[in-house]
Amino acid sequence: MDTAFGGELQVWSHGHAGQVQSAQGLLVERTGFYMRIKAAQAAETWLHYAPASHLSVFGWPVLLGALIEFRTSGSAHLAQVDIWNGANQLASSGGMRATSTIGEPGEGAQFAHGRLMVPLADAPQSDAAIGVSILIRLPLDRSGKSSTDIDTLSIVGVGLEYG
Repeated sequence: MDTAFGGELQVWSHGHAGQVQSAQGLLVERTGFYMRIKAAQAAETWLHYAPASHLSVFGWPVLLGALIEFRTSGSAHLAQVDIWNGANQLASSGGMRATSTIGEPGEGAQFAHGRLMVPLADAPQSDAAIGVSILIRLPLDRSGKSSTDIDTLSIVGVGLEYG
């Protein structure tokens, strides 16, 4: 098995299992295993995921990081990912603008699935339920776009890797 952080186990939650903190200005579609979010107006919100937490009979496992499979179009992007061990925040990766677009926006852009890896610096032992919170932004930037372009973000899955 090819792992992102050299761990021994990955656990995943399908994209449709996430909870949208506020859907104001958004169209939320749960299609198959995906959650697709389209902007009706400029918006940002948090998506919350609770992938299965792993416990070994040999003790608490070491959490190496989180993985997010996603797809974006338009100006939609992932802006921040927070990882929680119960009520304790393990990591926060703010200030990002993660997209899955290859090339410049417009007709030359190609859309593919992206994979964002969020490593944990200290690789802590997880002793509670792990949560992953994702701040998404759909700015609805219309500059240089046709009126049919819609800012869209799809979450395919959210995973955790343990060592």
